[in-house]
Amino acid sequence: MFSLPILTHYQYVSISTSEIVVLLALDVIGIWAVGLLAVWIVRSRWPRLVRLAVLGMVLSPLILVPAYDLLLCYSIEALLIVAVLVPLRRRQPHQGGWRSMFQFSLSDLLLLMVAIAVLVTIAMRIPEKSVELGVQIAVVASLGAAITLVAVWLTYGRARRWVWLTVAVVCFPAVPVVAWLLAWDLSWADRRSVPQRAAVWAARLGLAVLSLAIFLPLPVVFWPMVFKPPIPSVTLPTPNGYVEVAQIGERLQQATVPDVSNATPQALAAFVSQYGDDLDAVRESLKLESCVPVDYCDPMSNPRIDTFGDIRQVALALYAAGQLATLEDKPAEAVDCYLDMVRLERTTARGGLFVDLLVGVTFENMGIDSICRLQDVPAELRCRIVNQLFEHDSNREPLDVILARDTTCDAHAFPWRDRMPCDANWSYSTYFERPQAILRLLVTDLAIEQYFEDHGHVPDALDDLVPDYLPAVLDDPFTGRPLVYRHENFGYRLYSVGPDGIDNGGFPSTWLGGSSDDFTSDNPFRLDVVD
Repeated sequence: MFSLPILTHYQYVSISTSEIVVLLALDVIGIWAVGLLAVWIVRSRWPRLVRLAVLGMVLSPLILVPAYDLLLCYSIEALLIVAVLVPLRRRQPHQGGWRSMFQFSLSDLLLLMVAIAVLVTIAMRIPEKSVELGVQIAVVASLGAAITLVAVWLTYGRARRWVWLTVAVVCFPAVPVVAWLLAWDLSWADRRSVPQRAAVWAARLGLAVLSLAIFLPLPVVFWPMVFKPPIPSVTLPTPNGYVEVAQIGERLQQATVPDVSNATPQALAAFVSQYGDDLDAVRESLKLESCVPVDYCDPMSNPRIDTFGDIRQVALALYAAGQLATLEDKPAEAVDCYLDMVRLERTTARGGLFVDLLVGVTFENMGIDSICRLQDVPAELRCRIVNQLFEHDSNREPLDVILARDTTCDAHAFPWRDRMPCDANWSYSTYFERPQAILRLLVTDLAIEQYFEDHGHVPDALDDLVPDYLPAVLDDPFTGRPLVYRHENFGYRLYSVGPDGIDNGGFPSTWLGGSSDDFTSDNPFRLDVVD
């Protein structure tokens, strides 16, 4: 139940091989634990109600999670095992053979009816459309029961050695259950000699180790899910920049924003003229304090998902205005539009979830890429770009704060399987660090170009840029150390080591960054000069 939905639930998230192994291990451990519990229920001499109470107590955390599908799976597995072993429950190992008693008492039948009623109640809590999930539950429960029953036969049955070995090899997942049962029986054996007593203590030690390995992992995984983190109390600013921008975007949804890749200057000018007031309102809204109103429910089913389209419309409108200013040779206006696109990330992501950050970063990358494509930018504009981008980067919300909100949202909005501790945080950090690296390379590159223009040569080190050209040396977000800068005979080389954290000597990757190459400062401002 842990590993079966990997392909469907995690197809958009990178899952490492080790995480898949962990999920498979949890599947097998769950089968072992429930199987051994069912065998104990059959073999124990405790009253039936006490045994049922123990079973309910063990499985009750799954109700609190809630994990009804897993609870149903484990309950069916236990019921199948009990249904097979109860008719043979009178057999005692020391008697040399089982006296079969193929009949049920009235109390057995009543308990069976109660168990079936409980299973039906649990099944009704599973969504009706989850036919595939129902098939998975039946398959996993039957497989778990079969493994346990094979383990019981391997422990207490009689067969030729080659048959026993063949079955043990084919059904190797049953071997740990066999070891536990043998260790349990040996632990309570009456041994008088010293070697025999040593064997008993060795069996008890092995039983303790096996019990920890089998019964401890599931509580460790599920108990944190029982206690959900509280939803934080947030006071939204009034007016809220996020709400203002979304409202403007909703109005712009009625407009057809020109496609800048094939739009004529006349079409761009007509659009900017018609919606100039809305663009001015966007710029004013970007100056306001903002906070995303998080509802802590499934983001994909939340009505707020519609605001992503509204915000996209705002970004496209700013992009169109910037392209018009570029075509009309108005670099100052173009830079303002593209910087507004960068600021749009902060307005639409602060206080939000990781999905809000991804949306904002998309527009930020569009703005930075557009700035990189500008030609012959005056020195005063370079300084403005450096200062505003540096200020934007310094005020980013930390990733751990964003992920903490995501964790809270997951706990309150998603089923248990989506809250498993295998969400590949390294992928989250990569998506967070890439735009940081791109922005910091651009800022540093612009500062170097301005230094060159003033001094006739590039700086010997990045420290030479501080404080006249750069408030502080920017770090590589992938390493926490300064960006790699090398003063070469024909200019300089500036780059980030990239997501892999390995210095490949500045071998260029794409502008958005590859998984193995370095990020380089490949933009039109760069000059390769000879000192």
